[in-house]
Amino acid sequence: MTGTTRDGTFLIENGEITRALANVRYRMSALDLFRGIDLMGPQRLVRDWWSSNGMGSIVCLCPAVKVARATITGSSPL
Repeated sequence: MTGTTRDGTFLIENGEITRALANVRYRMSALDLFRGIDLMGPQRLVRDWWSSNGMGSIVCLCPAVKVARATITGSSPL
């Protein structure tokens, strides 16, 4: 799967958050993503994510996750 992050993506070096990253593009299989989860935050309910475009309410359950490894293919500056 491929995707682009929007918010809440940080570079971690030597166990410390060193800076925020914007629009990080990643590529990996869903199985590799799930196998690589180190930490998972509490479940969060998000309503009307990125607008429903008149198709009714879109509801997501999306906890924050920390993944051990990911294939990063690019990033744009903040």
